[in-house]
Amino acid sequence: MFCQIYFSKERGLLIAPDFNGGAAYRLRPNLRFTKVLAKSSSSWGSLIFNLKNARMHDVNVLGGNSNYWGGFFDTEAFSMDELSPLLLCGVKLVPITMLETGSHSNCGTLCQMQDGNGKILNSSNYLNVDIDGYVDSIKFNGVNYDYSIINSKGELSFGVAGKIFLCVGTVQLIDLMYRSGLLNEGDVLTMTEYRHGLAIGMNNLTNSKSTVNGEVSIYYDIFRAVNHYLGIQKKTGLWSGMLVDIKQTFYAEKVDLKMTVEAEGRLTQVSEAKFGDSIHYCNLKINEVPVKEYFANVWPGIEVFGMASINQIKPGPISNDILKDIIKVYHES
Repeated sequence: MFCQIYFSKERGLLIAPDFNGGAAYRLRPNLRFTKVLAKSSSSWGSLIFNLKNARMHDVNVLGGNSNYWGGFFDTEAFSMDELSPLLLCGVKLVPITMLETGSHSNCGTLCQMQDGNGKILNSSNYLNVDIDGYVDSIKFNGVNYDYSIINSKGELSFGVAGKIFLCVGTVQLIDLMYRSGLLNEGDVLTMTEYRHGLAIGMNNLTNSKSTVNGEVSIYYDIFRAVNHYLGIQKKTGLWSGMLVDIKQTFYAEKVDLKMTVEAEGRLTQVSEAKFGDSIHYCNLKINEVPVKEYFANVWPGIEVFGMASINQIKPGPISNDILKDIIKVYHES
């Protein structure tokens, strides 16, 4: 969505699926992520993620994670000029308060992205899809990029592009790289996230504004927390007014995940630390090379946007980091 808005003058074909798998792919229950009242999603792909002390999720529906997220965005590093393309598209940046969003934070620049109907932003409502297709593989032919896609009926087709923006989740990016011959047995993949925690506590507005060692905390009213768990993305008008709340904390301490590519399409965790609680799978590296640099070295006509290409510099939401990266590339292009 961010790419389509900010690169609107260079409008190309948008390929995006609601993907239901097929005989060529594996169903991966351990990567499935869904909520009771949100759009259902299953994880289909090529690699088996053998995770022993980590969890990752994969969302194969239009709009991806925005079907489930809390909508939080940190405006601190942005000028109004940088944010104006979003605002002109009808995106609202609502400061978080218990009355408005059912939440508040010790970070005063946090807001919630909403659409014109007061719902948490779902990017699927802003995407103009040209081709319903799941990108199976990409190959460089020496001049351009040949790609193959599978549509919702399981039909295979092909296309050619001179430049490609990959705006996909971390799991699907790794899958696509594997199918495209960019990952091989023995390759080592690493990622990072800020340590994350949830706790039930007392909603003390004075204490909630304090900052401990750079951590970012978001406090949820009980009703808002239950709605988020169920997948309700619109304000219900209910506020418990209770002193008890749910505290979500992003600590200023990073956790690493290390995996290796093994035979028969297995990706196995070799690190011991618990990973994945924040659902921010960032800073993907292949054999110590950041994924953006990795593509620049082998396929310079491809840009990667999303969590995998971001090295967060402070704890908290990641949507703002993704947008900042898109704006940076836009100005450099």
